Amino acid sequence: MQSTTERRMSLLEILCRRKKDSLISLASDLGVSVRTIRTDIEVLACTYPIYTVTGPQGGIYIDKRFKFGMIYMSSEQIDLLMRLNEELSDKDKKIMQSILDTYMRPAIKKGDN
Repeated sequence: MQSTTERRMSLLEILCRRKKDSLISLASDLGVSVRTIRTDIEVLACTYPIYTVTGPQGGIYIDKRFKFGMIYMSSEQIDLLMRLNEELSDKDKKIMQSILDTYMRPAIKKGDN
């Protein structure tokens, strides 16, 4: 049996692979109750870009750009690059923006919980 931390990391890995899933499917895959998955999602959503959507297209989502285990830039590094970006040519600004897009942590969306 997995510990709570191990289960939550497994849940995060599953979401990173699938990008969207349902509570029932996740509970079945991890061998726990829907209530346990709901609690895990609430806890993980405080740190990771996970959100829920209700309705016909509903489910548990993770930001498409989020990569599990990826190292993201700190806010100080981002601030520095954004300040430097102001001095660059248009071509270099596009390159700098691609670096920022790749290594900035995706924003955490507030969904329907």
